[in-house]
Amino acid sequence: MPNRIAIDERWCVRPLGSTCERCRIVCPAQAISLDAGAVPRIDEALCTSCALCAGICDTFVATDILPLDVLSHAQSSAERAGDVCITCMEALPDDISEPAGNVIVLSCLAELSPEAWIALLAHRIPLSICCDADICASCAQAGARGYALWDYALRKARQITNGDVSYESSVPQRESLMRDLGGIDESDRRGIAEDIGTTLKDLASGERRKRTSTVVDDLITLQERMHARAFTLDTQTNTLKLKSAYKPRVIPPSFELIQRAVKADPDIASRIPLTIAKLDKAACACDDYPCARKCPTHALRTEFGTSEVSYDPMCCIGCGYCSAVCPAQAIKLSQTTAEIFS
Repeated sequence: MPNRIAIDERWCVRPLGSTCERCRIVCPAQAISLDAGAVPRIDEALCTSCALCAGICDTFVATDILPLDVLSHAQSSAERAGDVCITCMEALPDDISEPAGNVIVLSCLAELSPEAWIALLAHRIPLSICCDADICASCAQAGARGYALWDYALRKARQITNGDVSYESSVPQRESLMRDLGGIDESDRRGIAEDIGTTLKDLASGERRKRTSTVVDDLITLQERMHARAFTLDTQTNTLKLKSAYKPRVIPPSFELIQRAVKADPDIASRIPLTIAKLDKAACACDDYPCARKCPTHALRTEFGTSEVSYDPMCCIGCGYCSAVCPAQAIKLSQTTAEIFS
């Protein structure tokens, strides 16, 4: 099934007035169009699914595997196999029936942002790459532009983490299950067989579906309760209005990757520069808070039941729109580092 590129509107700042056009510039197929004040649009007839846009902006999502999934998969693969190989579709030989379990296949290595590479190296995952400039040059999806982007992202991650990767000339191939089990002793093989049998039995009897259904039902019930509590009734219009306290603060995927990287290796935090807003509450001189309305991540928001605005720097992406609309100039952008995540 071919990879698709989706758009997550939450992270695009163009509707807030930005003239950012990195996605259009980076697209090798000219498949992205931009209208003033609107999120980008993708022409699927032109899109090659190279996912270069996903590597430079959280607004674009490669639906085959998310960057956070890459990190999780790499961690689990490293625990099982000891190392992880990252490659792309172009570097995958036609004669490989199936890559080994420790191989992560991307549309293009540029699909991973610098933050993703930083997180991978910060976790000290033994990484190898099966791709090079020659393979990229002949790529029909991304071309040489792909190599330039992932090479830049990887170099940046190396500088910050002091980590490194190795390079492989061929992609490891998965061996058959029976051959894989051949090196395992009898007791381990018996345990694996019992686990498989239990799983199949659960699936056949419906027990697994029943357990999953119960968890899902509980989650839906909880969401409904939270949804109901998040609204208040406007007696004049008889409509429900969202309480400002329930505007959830959200962290863009790239920031979550940085947070995980810093948690894995706190020493790198001072080497990751960030631009965030700095709020002077004493200088606030309004009661309608246009800054909170403009903030895409709700790092700035008004709290229900109070007349004050609160700020969480952990969710701030430094877009600057709060500062631009603040009538009292109580918000300014400041330079800091990822030490705020420590």
